[in-house]
Amino acid sequence: MMIAAAQPNAQPYAQHLRALFACAVAAANPGKLLPVQLPHPPKGRLLIVSTGKAAAEMANSACLHYRHQAPVHISGVLSGARGALMANNEFAALIGDWQVFHGGHPLPNAQSLAAGAAALALVADMQADDLLLVLLSGGGSAMLEALNPGLELADLLALNQALLRSGLDIARVNLTRVRFSAIKAGRLLACVQARGAASVTLLMSDVPDGAPHLIASGPSLPWPASAARIAHSDELRLPPGLDPLTTARLRAHASSIPDLTMGPLHRIKVLANPTQSLQAAATFAQTKHWAVLNLGADLGGEAQELGRKHAEIALEYAHRKEAVLLLSGGETSVTLNKQQTSARGGRNSEYLLAVLEVLSAAACNADFYGLAADSDGIDGSGPEAGAQFGPDTIRTACSDLAGVRNALSEHDALGWFAKFGEALHTGPTGTNVNDFRALWVVPQP
Repeated sequence: MMIAAAQPNAQPYAQHLRALFACAVAAANPGKLLPVQLPHPPKGRLLIVSTGKAAAEMANSACLHYRHQAPVHISGVLSGARGALMANNEFAALIGDWQVFHGGHPLPNAQSLAAGAAALALVADMQADDLLLVLLSGGGSAMLEALNPGLELADLLALNQALLRSGLDIARVNLTRVRFSAIKAGRLLACVQARGAASVTLLMSDVPDGAPHLIASGPSLPWPASAARIAHSDELRLPPGLDPLTTARLRAHASSIPDLTMGPLHRIKVLANPTQSLQAAATFAQTKHWAVLNLGADLGGEAQELGRKHAEIALEYAHRKEAVLLLSGGETSVTLNKQQTSARGGRNSEYLLAVLEVLSAAACNADFYGLAADSDGIDGSGPEAGAQFGPDTIRTACSDLAGVRNALSEHDALGWFAKFGEALHTGPTGTNVNDFRALWVVPQP
């Protein structure tokens, strides 16, 4: 949707883009969104399971809330990525008995399995007057796991590595990995229901279409019947690249998705999603009277293909009189071949480098600025949130077109941007509502 507005009256477009990204991240701040949705303390114990990129911030926020209420016994399991609160052990707000794990991401690790076991043990002796509070955010699928009997961490790693290389969307990825889990796809909920206890699940969603069961693979949510039908009727689709022995073990120990319903004792609430964050950035731009074209928060597909498409859209606006800001979000994918074991990624920098490739070959009377970053502050496997560029970067790309194309071929876009000082560093943001992308087209006289 096009928002009519005026051209910016100043030149620091790079700073404006970073401010827009900060605005999108701030709109998904757990500390602001979580407290008003927290349930009243139960008559019995309050048990908390928090996992994902925002796990530490969500757990801290919950404890800050409950420490000022009537005495309540809290026991919790937290599994989050290193960084922010997790790195510094700044859990001043945590009250009660907590088990803290550094779950792996994007690949699960031994701590992920330990966290899953701890969560299942936590609910194993629940009583009817206890309450389970589940705090989920993107990344939780890797950070909280319990495997079906007969499978080991090596099987889980091989499966996830193959899924990451496959280029599959998140729905298909999660549909595959829940078949081998003893905690995902509502299996944690089933344990709570078996004890006659209640649960509340609060989510920071990185899925724009509001499919909450995909967040952290939905350990405390029933999966929809449509997903269960696909899993039950479709032959188990394993990604390519698995060795025959691992494939045989996975097929032998796959399980079906439980058929569950929420019931009156259980509720869920999505606190934030990519659409809300992208709209917050667009609204901020409106207050500055900038012209904005919101392309949508649910754009996926191959990162390079989307980057080239958006570059072509940007070129269409290069001949207009006013500057136009193109905003988009979603989650693209990057398909690796088996030999690309050291590719750093990430999908945002790859998207942006594909934009540069197109713009550097175009002859038009306009300047272009761009930024693409993951809202959690980590793009790919490195410490960068993503990348940015301006007219000088485009000129660099023109003179290094072979390097640009090689970086795209090798899926090392972050390496290319870092070499020229255009990698974006924010540090972990404490939230995760997927990717933020912005391209600014500034026509010249």
